[in-house]
Amino acid sequence: MIIHANRGRQEFFTELVARLEGGDHFNFIESGEDELRAAFPSFEVIELGNSKAWYVGNVTH
Repeated sequence: MIIHANRGRQEFFTELVARLEGGDHFNFIESGEDELRAAFPSFEVIELGNSKAWYVGNVTH
């Protein structure tokens, strides 16, 4: 599973749009990584610059 998401401090426009849409964006930035680490036995974060990342979780059967 790969999630392409924001991480850390956001650019002004990205933060503005996230606030206008009223989603759970800011909660994900705060606690999403911990939740994903708990859910996937193999998990890593690949940073893509200052404010973006791939969250990669692997589930093997």
